[in-house]
Amino acid sequence: MNIIEKKEFSSLLITLMSVKMLLTFPVRLVKNSGNAAWLQIIFVTAIALLMFKITVAVYKKKINLIELIKMRTNKYVKIVLGALVFAVILMNMISVVRIFPESIKIVLLQETSSDFILGVFIVTIFLGARYGIESIVRVNYIFLPICGILTIVFIFLLSPHFSVSNLMPILGNGAENIFIKGISGLSFFSDIIVLNILLAHSKSYKTAKDSGFRAILISGAIAAVIMLVYGLIYPYPVSGEFVLPIYQLTRIIDLGNFFNRFEAVFQFAWSILMFLYGVTYLYILCFVWQITFNLKYWKPLLFPVTLLIAGFSFIPESIMAANRLTTVLENLVYPFALLLPIAVGIIDKVKGE
Repeated sequence: MNIIEKKEFSSLLITLMSVKMLLTFPVRLVKNSGNAAWLQIIFVTAIALLMFKITVAVYKKKINLIELIKMRTNKYVKIVLGALVFAVILMNMISVVRIFPESIKIVLLQETSSDFILGVFIVTIFLGARYGIESIVRVNYIFLPICGILTIVFIFLLSPHFSVSNLMPILGNGAENIFIKGISGLSFFSDIIVLNILLAHSKSYKTAKDSGFRAILISGAIAAVIMLVYGLIYPYPVSGEFVLPIYQLTRIIDLGNFFNRFEAVFQFAWSILMFLYGVTYLYILCFVWQITFNLKYWKPLLFPVTLLIAGFSFIPESIMAANRLTTVLENLVYPFALLLPIAVGIIDKVKGE
């Protein structure tokens, strides 16, 4: 069993959560809360931290929820739960993966079919996932700080375009949208279920717990800052009209004749992060199937699981259809992703006693 250190675990979770901010997720936040979307993110981050605190209060073992449910019930319940977790993770992955090729077509390869781009992406993550979780985590741990530096430079270069008046009224579309309808923003943290699946890979239970808290806090902070910067530059309702808000921000950066294509740097970092996202989830899907059915190896599952991902990902015919599918899938996924570990932890405590 490969051991993942605390900083590596945190970095992996931050990448999985933050990737959504590079796609269409900010648009949904803005359409719900206006330019107070940054407040919505802070609100849902607080809720996610509270839910994770409840999770670690009831879930005390360094065993993933599929193995733990078998210990407390039987193998049939384990299979049902394993299939449910597999479906949840698959939906969570597809909701992001399908948007990516459509986005690439819009910003980079207008003359190329999005199906072709998706096919290349699927083949790439298939080849990358073969190296296993240890390699994936280490590459991510090296690359994420580079993205952090680029983000700081990115915000600094955008600062001359800030206008505080764009954030008025401070509550955007209203408190109800932020604090009631805004609960759906918890889908941003649905990737936290990965922590539970890879629990046995962590050095200790405390390591996993600390990684989870750190990842939620940092990811929430990144999302809030991005939404705040976006709101400071574009007034509402203009801010709700762009399909890819973060890419739109990169286009207004002008460094003169020496370097006038900052979005090229963004596209490079964006593509690497999406590759890391894809290979991580492909490995996790194979791993979930392996532990659900007590298989000896996970690599033989790579090809059929990749075909399954491709089959579902090719269903939407346009970016609008992909957006609708993404919204539906994310709203289905996040309640399970956040509540399943709590439910299994409670079962463990009751049965254990």
